[in-house]
Amino acid sequence: MKHIVLFKFENKDCLEKVDRLVTETYDKLEKVHKVIEGYSFSINCLLEKENNMDLVLFVDLTGPSSLSGYIDHPDHQEVLVKLKSLGLKDKAAIDINE
Repeated sequence: MKHIVLFKFENKDCLEKVDRLVTETYDKLEKVHKVIEGYSFSINCLLEKENNMDLVLFVDLTGPSSLSGYIDHPDHQEVLVKLKSLGLKDKAAIDINE
């Protein structure tokens, strides 16, 4: 299963900090806590487009039953708070079976 999240930030100047924060958090979720099987993310290369989202995150999970363990994990909850403090404006998620 793949959990895909799109993020939009108020100020694009925070994206370097967001990059580090996502990498640090998701490395821990994958390698230390083993809550996820893997992840990848990319920052939009066309930031001047106002309607575009700024970052896309792909999280690999074992299946639907592992989604709640990931969503409720303290490190996941903490990264959401930190992203909001950096100016998270909007987000959207979709979950797909592969």
